[in-house]
Amino acid sequence: MSKKRVSLVVGSFLILSLFLIAFISAANETATNITASTKGTTAAAYSCLETQVNAKIDETKTVEELAFSLLALGYNGDIQSKLVTKINDLKSDSAECWPKGGCTLKDTAQVLLAYDNLGKDTNEIKNWLTNQTMAPTDLTWYIQIETDNSSKCTITYDGVAKTVNIDENKMVTGSAGSCLRVSTNGWLEVDSKCYGKDFDISCNTDFLVAPTYKRKTAASPTYYITSSTQSQAQNGLITLRINSLCFKQGTSCNYEGSLWASLAVEKKDSTFHDNVLPYLITLASDNERYLPSSFLYMLTDYNEYLT
Repeated sequence: MSKKRVSLVVGSFLILSLFLIAFISAANETATNITASTKGTTAAAYSCLETQVNAKIDETKTVEELAFSLLALGYNGDIQSKLVTKINDLKSDSAECWPKGGCTLKDTAQVLLAYDNLGKDTNEIKNWLTNQTMAPTDLTWYIQIETDNSSKCTITYDGVAKTVNIDENKMVTGSAGSCLRVSTNGWLEVDSKCYGKDFDISCNTDFLVAPTYKRKTAASPTYYITSSTQSQAQNGLITLRINSLCFKQGTSCNYEGSLWASLAVEKKDSTFHDNVLPYLITLASDNERYLPSSFLYMLTDYNEYLT
């Protein structure tokens, strides 16, 4: 079982809060061979969980409980069928989202995870989630242009070329148009209305371009440099696009929903979550109650965001 799959199974046990220790000990075994190969405490735990879930399916009212029950017990064909029927009863009548009467990112993402784990076609659910996105208002994005010597650089977007200078202190001077404002730190601040545009950058010396972001309102900001940093030789060309997203509930970014939606969509599109990660990373300290480090670990496979 992959690390992400293990984390999801462990997460389902945490939410169900049933026989936690026994369930964690089973996290390295696939659902398909649970009943065939597990023995002792693990088998007893699964048996107890099956009994409890089976007895309370009709009483269960929340999508979250049903989705995590399905993640944990989807290998049991009879229980799987009952849970899927119950979950589908709670689906919106007009869209591929949950629950009816007021779809949420979190519930819909959890159903996508559960259904994807069963091998069901979840493209329409994913499409609904990816349509619930917007540019976050909490981040400020910059384009850093680094050169070894004073340089002249051309930045072209919307079919218009603008020229800026990079001085010996690596500070940008000049005008780069309405999308790129020279900031006090000597970088080019990207207007949020220009996210998604292609910026073609060329300099008359060797140069490096680094997309950088920070939290907009931080008194002592931490600056993050993305993995999209590129370098080119003299007169080379770098094309850069800032794609900054969050998942929205209504008209505002929703942090908890963005965590779940990013995890669910990542299983269907391994590049989509890169656009949401800056939002998740930057606001993680304000949202510890949602355990963002666990999600970031599953999304990135690295420990760098856990400290």
